[in-house]
Amino acid sequence: MPWLLALTWRSSPPTSTASGLPARVAELKAHTLERSVEMRTVLAAGHATTVWDVARQLTWSRGFGSLPRFALRLALAETASHNEGWRRVAETKSAGSLNRPLQSRGRNETMNAYSYQEGVLDSLAESMRPVSVRASDGSTVGVITRGAIPGCEATGTFEFAPRTGQNTLMGVRKGTLRTALSRLLRPRYAIVHDNRADEFVELLGENFLYFAVSGALQGRKIKAREDWDGSVEVTSQGVEIGRFHPGGLLAETRVEVAKFMPGSAGFGLMVLLPFIHRIYKDESDALASLFG
Repeated sequence: MPWLLALTWRSSPPTSTASGLPARVAELKAHTLERSVEMRTVLAAGHATTVWDVARQLTWSRGFGSLPRFALRLALAETASHNEGWRRVAETKSAGSLNRPLQSRGRNETMNAYSYQEGVLDSLAESMRPVSVRASDGSTVGVITRGAIPGCEATGTFEFAPRTGQNTLMGVRKGTLRTALSRLLRPRYAIVHDNRADEFVELLGENFLYFAVSGALQGRKIKAREDWDGSVEVTSQGVEIGRFHPGGLLAETRVEVAKFMPGSAGFGLMVLLPFIHRIYKDESDALASLFG
C-alpha cells in the first residue's frame, strides 16, 4: 500500500515544511521521479541482473548495507516496483504511444464505454443504494448492489446484476487472527460468476506504490495495475482488455471494455473492480493519515 512507502528509509528525508497528506504525496511523487532516473542509469549500465544488484547501487539515506531486515525488504520491494514501472513504459513505447489510446494492445479493437455514479458510503455502510451502469447511449445495462459471499467482508462485497446474463459478485476476503497481517499488507478478493469462484490477490511490492492485483477468471489469467494517470489497466496475457477511470463525489466512474458483454464474467469484473480499487484507496489514505 502507498502508506508503506512513506515509512521506508528513503534516499533523502522529508524536506517539505507543509503538513498533511497532500504535501507528503507531493514529496513521494518527486521522490519517485528521482528514483526512476537513478534506476534508469543503473539499468542502462547493464551490470545489474537482479533486483538485489539494482538496489545495492541506488542511494539510501542509511546506506544499503545498514538497512535493518524489515527496511531492507521494503527497499527491495520499492526497487522491484520501479523496475516494473520501467518495463511497462518500455512495452508501451514499443506499442507506439505513451498516451495509451482507447484500443487493446496487440488487437485492433475499439473499446465500449460505460459509466456509473458511486455512492459516498458504498464501501462503508452495510446497506447500499442501487448503482445503475449505463452504456454510452444512456441505456442501463445492469445494476450494482451490496452482495454477499461467504468469507468476505459485508461492506466490501458487491454484486452486478445485468439485464441479461449471469450475476457477478466480488468481495474482500475477511482477515482472521492468523491472517490479519496478510489482510493488511496483501488483501485477497473473491469473485463469483455462474456459481464458479475465483480469486485475485494484490501484487506484493507493487501494491506498496499503487493498486495492483492479479488472479484468474474462469481459467484466464488477468492483471490490473494502476497507471500513471490514475486509471487502472486490465490485461490478459499482456493484452489490454479493459480500463477504468475512478470517479468520486462529483465525477462518474468510467469503464472501458474491449470485448466482454454485460452478462459475462469479464464484464462483471470490469464494473466491480472500481469498488475494490476504492476500498484500497480508502484504507491507504486512512493508514497514511494515521502513520504519516
